[in-house]
Amino acid sequence: MSIGERLKEVREELKMTQTEFAEVAASLGAPGATRQSQAKYEKGKSVPSAAYIAAIAGVGADINYILLGERAMPVPAIETLPAEEQVLLDAYRALDVKQQKALLASLLTGQAPSAKKPSKSTVKTSVKGKSNSVKTVGGDLIGKM
Repeated sequence: MSIGERLKEVREELKMTQTEFAEVAASLGAPGATRQSQAKYEKGKSVPSAAYIAAIAGVGADINYILLGERAMPVPAIETLPAEEQVLLDAYRALDVKQQKALLASLLTGQAPSAKKPSKSTVKTSVKGKSNSVKTVGGDLIGKM
């Protein structure tokens, strides 16, 4: 399968017309992107520029597949995290940068956080468990690790 054929396949996967794809590419910095140039790329009569390739990557085009014929590994969506991992991620994101660094250092070194107690976090998260019960987690999350 050629680059043009894969380009068309990816465009169709994104549910875009040639015109829409070219307009997106042009708006993201690919000079000269038109429906006609898109058609030429797909038919193998012309080769897209690096600027064009970079621009369509911005709308989710699998550039690795288009150029090499190899699908990139999909990145799991945040919704696929188990509830317990989502709670951890939410709690981490609620911390300030200094607390995040201290927590990461603690996790990576296996040492307990420093004796200096971080400020209390008021994170409250509800988790629906396997038994369909809802539990709320809140308070000083770092001090309880």
